[in-house]
Amino acid sequence: MIRLLLTALLVLAAPTPALAQGPSTPEGAWSRAGDRITLTQARISLPERAGVTALRQSLELSRQGEGLDNALQYVSPDERVFATVYIYYPGLPHAGVTAFVTDRTIAMQGAPDFRRLGRRIVGAGGREGVAIRGDYSGFREGMASSAAFIKADRWIVKLRVSGPQNRQRDVQQAMTELLAGLRFEGQAQPREAAPLAVGECAPGADPADARQRPELGQAELAAHAFIATLDGGGLSAREANGPVRNLPSRLPAEFCVSGQVDTGGGPVPILRAADGEPLSIDGRTVLLVPISDNGTLLEVVHAQNLGGYILLYHQIGSTSLLGEYEGVPSDRQIRQLMTTPDHSAGRARAVVENLPNGDSRINLIQPSPTPTT
Repeated sequence: MIRLLLTALLVLAAPTPALAQGPSTPEGAWSRAGDRITLTQARISLPERAGVTALRQSLELSRQGEGLDNALQYVSPDERVFATVYIYYPGLPHAGVTAFVTDRTIAMQGAPDFRRLGRRIVGAGGREGVAIRGDYSGFREGMASSAAFIKADRWIVKLRVSGPQNRQRDVQQAMTELLAGLRFEGQAQPREAAPLAVGECAPGADPADARQRPELGQAELAAHAFIATLDGGGLSAREANGPVRNLPSRLPAEFCVSGQVDTGGGPVPILRAADGEPLSIDGRTVLLVPISDNGTLLEVVHAQNLGGYILLYHQIGSTSLLGEYEGVPSDRQIRQLMTTPDHSAGRARAVVENLPNGDSRINLIQPSPTPTT
C-alpha cells in the first residue's frame, strides 16, 4: 500500500535544484533525428537550436527512470542566454494554472525594477492560440525573461528563456523560435490556451468551516477515487474514426485569492472560484492551493454526482484522494490541513497513478488499525 503524508508538501514546496546538477534522463526517453530531439513517450519534438541558443543536455528532474518529468537545457555560446523546456505529466494538467504559478514565482524573484511586459495567447508548432506567453524585465538582477505554457493531452510543456537585460531581444527571439519549432507528432495534441483571471476575493469569500464527511466503505471509495483518474484540465475524446474533441475543463476561468498558507518554503495562495453547476463530467473546481510550479497542488472539486466536495492532492504522475467535505473548506481548515501532518482530512484514502499511455492504476489504502492493549 502507498502511504502519503502531507508533510511531503513542505519538501515539495522547496525550490527545484539547478538543472546543471540534475541527472540525465533515462535511456530511450529522448531520440534524435537530424536537427531535432523528441520525447518518445509524448512524441513532442523540438529543434536543437533556437535563436542564439543550442541544446546542451537533457534531464530527468524527478520520478527517476519513468520519463514523466523531463527537461531540455539550451545555452548561447557565451553562456549568457539560457533556455529550459520542461515536458511533464502532472495530475492536474492545466496551462492556465501553471502560467499563474510560474508568473507569481518570477515576480517573487524580481528585482526592484521588475516589470511584466505583457501576457498574450500565441501559436506554437503551427497551431494558433495554444500557448500562454509572458515576457518580463527586471527578473532577478539585470535579467530579462520569457515564459510560455502549453497543455498537450495530459502533458504540460513549459518554456523559460532568460538572459541579461541588454540581450532581451535574444531572449524573446529564442522563445519565439522554440514555440515555432515545437512539433506535436502523436496523440498529445495542443489544446486551446486557457489562462486564469486571478484577483483578490471580496470580503466574506472565506466560508465557515465545512463538516468533514465520514469515512467511505471500500466499494464507495473506489467509485470516488475514479474522479482522480480524469484529466481535470479537460478530457480529450475521440469518436470511432472521428477527430479528437476537447471536452470542457472542470476549472472555471476566474479565481480569487482569499488567503495564503506558509508551507515553510514560502507562502502559497488559496484560490477560490464560484460554486455552481458542474462544468464538466467530473464536477467543478471550487478551490486550488498551488504549492509549486512543478504541478504540486491541492484541489477541492464539487463532485455533484457524488454529493460532496472532494480534496485531491496532485503531483507529477499521480493524484491522491484525501478527505471529503459537505461544503467548501475554510481558509483556516486548509491551513490546518497543510501544517498538521496527522490531520485526518490529509490522509490518503486512495492514490491514482496516471500513466502516459492513458491507463490509470487505483490503489485503495486501508487505514492503520487502532492499537489495542
